[in-house]
Amino acid sequence: MDSNPKNFANHLIIAVGQLVISRDLIKKVMKKLLKDKIITSNEYERNFQCFENLSDEQLPTVVLISNILQKNCAYFQIDTK
Repeated sequence: MDSNPKNFANHLIIAVGQLVISRDLIKKVMKKLLKDKIITSNEYERNFQCFENLSDEQLPTVVLISNILQKNCAYFQIDTK
């Protein structure tokens, strides 16, 4: 284990990012994001509905879901003006 706290934190973030999200957890998270109007139903259908039918070997990681949210959902778009 790395004794440098910053290095340890980076390793931890990378490890968590590689965790696979279960089908049930995806549904719960997406339901919450929809309910709270963080994502729209169109964004859900376009970007996340495909995960409902994947096999266990194909389920997304935390990083993949985060990247999809960041790149494809208006709530997470940064206004650069």
